[in-house]
Amino acid sequence: MVKAIDRFWNKVKVLGHDDCWEWRGAIDGNGYGLFWYQKHQCGTHRWIYEYINKKTLPSNICVCHICDNPSCVNPWHLWEGTIEDNIKDRQQKHRQARGIVLNRAGLTQTDVLAIRADNRFQKQIAQDYGVSQPTISYIKSRKNWQHL
Repeated sequence: MVKAIDRFWNKVKVLGHDDCWEWRGAIDGNGYGLFWYQKHQCGTHRWIYEYINKKTLPSNICVCHICDNPSCVNPWHLWEGTIEDNIKDRQQKHRQARGIVLNRAGLTQTDVLAIRADNRFQKQIAQDYGVSQPTISYIKSRKNWQHL
């Protein structure tokens, strides 16, 4: 039986100590890695942080990235903090959305219906609509826009 840690590292591109170690498995709509562990889907950065540090964090504690790369799982790029710490870090780095970026509703009902009818590769559809591939997947599987 393959150990969870071996399954995990098989999906990571490990580089130098200071480099981002990119997750090569499933990614959510925000670019964060997803990993199945004990029949539950976990965020990869949180999972490896808890594994390396041999502790389970309470749900009100975040695992944050110093590199601001959501798919990075390099343990040296991760730190724990409160939601408030994470927000403060975002603001200090000027990563909060401003102006037109705040209007995230880029797809219309007509777009969603067309996406569901489109048989091309999801990556190509995503490029045409200016969204991520997971967004297309969620639309096609009816996890998003369920009312249509």
